[in-house]
Amino acid sequence: MLRATLALPPGSPELPATEEEFAAKLADCGADVPGLLVGLDRKGAAQLMRDTFPVHHPKDHA
Repeated sequence: MLRATLALPPGSPELPATEEEFAAKLADCGADVPGLLVGLDRKGAAQLMRDTFPVHHPKDHA
């Protein structure tokens, strides 16, 4: 049995992805994803998360 371990996996803080690798990774998430992230700041990112993943509040069953 062969095994391999990467000391620094690609994308780790010590071995960050190149601009091209990161762009390809975002494009793999969906064709619209790179456009959604252009110029995104913290406030915009928070709004994008709220819009994309709305909070579900289950009804009380008491």
